[in-house]
Amino acid sequence: MAQIESGFDKAKAESFAGYAVGFLNGGFLTVMISVGHRTGLFDVVGTMPQSTSLEIAQKTRLKGRYVSSATTTQLNLVKE
Repeated sequence: MAQIESGFDKAKAESFAGYAVGFLNGGFLTVMISVGHRTGLFDVVGTMPQSTSLEIAQKTRLKGRYVSSATTTQLNLVKE
């Protein structure tokens, strides 16, 4: 039985996957920044001392779990 060359380059595929993930993360981060701006989250956080997500949520009148999720997501995406 003859061996068939697939022409698949694993290094190129991994490089493209890294690019694609970075591209998607950048897009998601852009959406999260837009949401933070539109809800006034960044304006309020900019005036507060170091605070917990619950304290920020109370000040912005947003739900604590969403404030926590938004800030954690943005920090994790920026670190990558």
